[in-house]
Amino acid sequence: DGGGAGGEQEQLEFTPDTVLEQLQVVFTTRSNEARRRAHVFLKHFVHSEDAWTVADQMLRGANDVAGGDAMLRERVAHFGATALTTKLAHAFHELPADAHDDLRQSLFEHVHTYAGGPRTVRNQLSLGVAMLAVQMPTWTDTIVNDIVSLLPSTDGPGMLASQLGALGELPHVLGGHRVDIAPERRHALWQVIGAAAVDVVRHLATCLEACGDDADVQRLVLVCFHNWLRYARLPTDTDALLDNPLVSACFQALASDTLFEPAVECCVELIGRARVDQSHGAALANEVVPLALALKPTDEPLCPDDEKEAVGHAQIFTALGRRFMGTILDCGDEAMIIVGALLDLARHESVNVLVASTSFWARLADRLRVEKMEIPVIVDPAADDDAAAAGGAAGG
Repeated sequence: DGGGAGGEQEQLEFTPDTVLEQLQVVFTTRSNEARRRAHVFLKHFVHSEDAWTVADQMLRGANDVAGGDAMLRERVAHFGATALTTKLAHAFHELPADAHDDLRQSLFEHVHTYAGGPRTVRNQLSLGVAMLAVQMPTWTDTIVNDIVSLLPSTDGPGMLASQLGALGELPHVLGGHRVDIAPERRHALWQVIGAAAVDVVRHLATCLEACGDDADVQRLVLVCFHNWLRYARLPTDTDALLDNPLVSACFQALASDTLFEPAVECCVELIGRARVDQSHGAALANEVVPLALALKPTDEPLCPDDEKEAVGHAQIFTALGRRFMGTILDCGDEAMIIVGALLDLARHESVNVLVASTSFWARLADRLRVEKMEIPVIVDPAADDDAAAAGGAAGG
C-alpha cells in the first residue's frame, strides 16, 4: 500500500543513532521480519533529505560509535559513504546552491580521513568526488588540478589511491549514465577533460614509476588510464602516448593475475586507437601492434588453460583482427598470426572464449561477402596432424 508506506515514512526519525541501530539489526539479527523492517527504514532514510546531513555525521563519527570494532567502523563508514554517493547520483537537486562549497570541503575531508582505508569506503568517496565535480556549476575549469592538488600523492599510498580513484571516475561518470547532466554542462566538462587529458596521462606514467611493486596502485593507474583512453578522446598522435611507459606496461601487466583484467581493457583500447592507414595513428600502431603480436608464441599454439586468461587474449586478438581487417584480407604475415591465435583460442573448452571472438569472425564473413572474395584456406598444423594420425589409424 503506497499510502501506508508514505505514512510510515513520515513518522520515521533519521539520526545517526537511529540509522546505526537499524544497521545493527541488518547485520546481527536473525529475525527475517526485523531485518525486513530495518531494510525498509534504511531505504526510506537514503531517499530522505536528512540523508545528506546524517551520512556526513556517520562518516565523521564512525570511530566513536564503533569503539575498537574495526568491522563495525567499516560498516558504518561504508553505509555513510554509499548513502552520500547515492544522493549525489540521484538527488543533487535537493541541495541549495549555497551548500555546494560546504559539501565539497566536507567530501575532501572525508577522503583524507579514509585514505588509509577501508578500501571500500575510500572507493565510494572517490566516486563521490567525481559525481560532485560533474554537477557543481561553479566547479569546472579547475576540477582536474583540484583533485591532484587537494589529494596529493605525496601524502602516501592511500592518498594516491584516492586521487587515482577520483581521476579515474571523472571521465567514467561523465561518459556514463549514472548522473543526470545537462547537455551544455556535459559539453563544457568534455572540453575541460580533453584539455587536461595529455597532462593526466603523463601524470599517470609518473605515478606508475613511483609506486614500485604496489599492485593496488598499479591497478588504479591502469583503470584510470583505461577510462581516460576510452572516454576522454585522447589524441593518438600525442607525445603523451608515444614512447610512454604506460603503453608497454599495459602489455607487461598481462602476466599478473591481479592486473590482468584492467590490462586487457587498456590493451584493447590502445589497439582500437591504432591505425595502419592513417598518419595520426600510425606511430601508435608501430608501438602497440608488435607488443600485441608478441603474445602469440612463435612455435606453439596460444592455449592458456585459465578461462579468464583465454578470454582476455581472445579480446585482444579480436581487437587486432577488427582493426586490421584489410591486412587480414591481404593474407599478410601479421594476419596469419592474428587468425592463428584466434583459432588456437577457439579450441578452449569454455564457450566464453569463442564468444569473445565472435565479432571478429562475423566482420570477416561480412567483408568476404561484400568484396566477393574466396575464403582463404588457413592451414591449421594441429588439425593437419590430427587428420594424418586418423588416416594412419584407419589404414592400419
